[in-house]
Amino acid sequence: MPSRYVFFLFMLVSGCCAMGQDIYRVNKEIQKIDSLIKFNQFGVAERKSDSLFALIGNSDLEEQILQVRLQKAKLIDSRSEYAKALKIYLEVLSKSEKLDLHYLTCESNIWISLIHEKNDDFDLAYSYIQTALEQSKKFGIEELYSTILIRLSSIHRVIARNHSSINPTQIQRLEKLGFKASLDSSFQLAVKAIPYAQKYNRVKDLHDCYFLMGAYYSYAKKDKMAIAYFLKDISYVKKIGGYETVFMEYSNISRKYLQMNEPSNALKYNDSAYKYYNKVTMANKYFIAIERAEIFKTLNQTDSAYHYLQLAFEESKKSIEEQKRLETRKLEEQFQDDKKEETITNKNRLIILVTSLLLVIAVAAVIVISKNRQINIQNKVIGNQVIDLKKTLEQKQILLSELQHRVKNNLQYVISILEIQKESVSHSNLDDLIRSNQNRIHSIALLHKKLNLTDSVNDVDLKRYVTDLSELVKDSYDNKEKNISLFIACEIEVLSITKALPLGLIIVELVSNSMKHAFKNQQNGIINIEIMHDENTKKNCLHYIDNGEGFDFKNIETKGLGIEIMKGLIDQLNGKIETQLKKGFELKIYF
Repeated sequence: MPSRYVFFLFMLVSGCCAMGQDIYRVNKEIQKIDSLIKFNQFGVAERKSDSLFALIGNSDLEEQILQVRLQKAKLIDSRSEYAKALKIYLEVLSKSEKLDLHYLTCESNIWISLIHEKNDDFDLAYSYIQTALEQSKKFGIEELYSTILIRLSSIHRVIARNHSSINPTQIQRLEKLGFKASLDSSFQLAVKAIPYAQKYNRVKDLHDCYFLMGAYYSYAKKDKMAIAYFLKDISYVKKIGGYETVFMEYSNISRKYLQMNEPSNALKYNDSAYKYYNKVTMANKYFIAIERAEIFKTLNQTDSAYHYLQLAFEESKKSIEEQKRLETRKLEEQFQDDKKEETITNKNRLIILVTSLLLVIAVAAVIVISKNRQINIQNKVIGNQVIDLKKTLEQKQILLSELQHRVKNNLQYVISILEIQKESVSHSNLDDLIRSNQNRIHSIALLHKKLNLTDSVNDVDLKRYVTDLSELVKDSYDNKEKNISLFIACEIEVLSITKALPLGLIIVELVSNSMKHAFKNQQNGIINIEIMHDENTKKNCLHYIDNGEGFDFKNIETKGLGIEIMKGLIDQLNGKIETQLKKGFELKIYF
């Protein structure tokens, strides 16, 4: 054989060996990161994951890149940033399906199901976990089988325990999918998962199995069995470093023994829980102190009972002081916002374009703002500010209660007239205009409805408001021929009515625009709405994304009513916008 052929063959073999060594090293790093995640070492895991992605992100190692991306999503998920994690999970799912990477596809479906379960979207959670179950059976992915069974068990448990508080529409959708929750099913699925978890040494799955079984016997009032499974669970939780969970399990056992009138055993396990006192949250510190006080009272050790009762009182006092501090900060922010509103001109174009009856809403808003200004003038000292604001809030409650009935009736009257106009006009543009105006009025009516459901007339339950409003607008345009998914995440619990009203109207315009224009040329669509507090700007942020055709919000040349309304509402919020030009439409509003 000529020497040049020998040299070429040698170089080819050397190149193949080097490539094989690179893949081996990358796979070893991926396994290390998985192990760190397994044992809750999230900080170290994220640094290693980012470094590895920077190294292989532009290589041909497609499967390894997707594995690292899935790890990144898990780490973001661990920080409760569900919307960001879901976006990456869906990306990995889509790409792994195209590459026929069945294990990654199955695992992605599991994690997407868990995100929906955390967001109380149980029909979506069940749909994704069923898909994962079918894939595990079809492609023999036995290693993930215990996790899939546990997720099914968890869905059964949560829905069976909270059936009366879950949206009936979700229950109906689940029943159409053939799902009917029961605690017995939850137990049987957990039992079925154990041998698979043991076979593949999935410690977290074993923890989940024994917790679910202990919870089942606890619900069934079989305390001895519940205690036995909680004790089994503790040994597995300790392996993965879940101190808060170990604390809760010992506390559960202690509480069971106390209910069984065995205070000595109760104290024994309460002592075990108390070892983790400095590692748990303030709320759990309060409960463990109360529990110890109750145990010592049962044992007639009054001095010890009194000591821990005092400790519980101190923890409660700390919690109340922290809450007061947060409330005072909110009041100060509200005070500063009200001062800025004095210089903002009224740009609410919706009032001009709908009907004169909406002037009632504007008058009500002016009255509320006027009252707030009077309060701010009187509150020269922060201590007196809290007392005066409570008195004024009571006055506002009476005022809004008097206005509420008339405003609702008037809004219903306007909606009825617009419905008549809609039926009598055949021109498609006019029909669309009427439907848009109806959605805007619905947003205001829904806002007043949410006020009735809260203890404060000035605060709105923002997540429920945004969720109900977005679904209402989506359903009003949904022709059932396209598959449009709506995902909502809201980290801000409450928002003042003066901010919630323009924010709701902005969301109406964005969702309406997406439903009307974004998905004309595609069958499937996703709308993602996230409201959070941005630590960099110290402001709230509305982050809106759809994967439709997209457009440039800043430079678009249009005189359309919806765009003009949004710009006016953003100015009313004193908001700043960010938008990106890419596939789909993305807009951030800081306010």
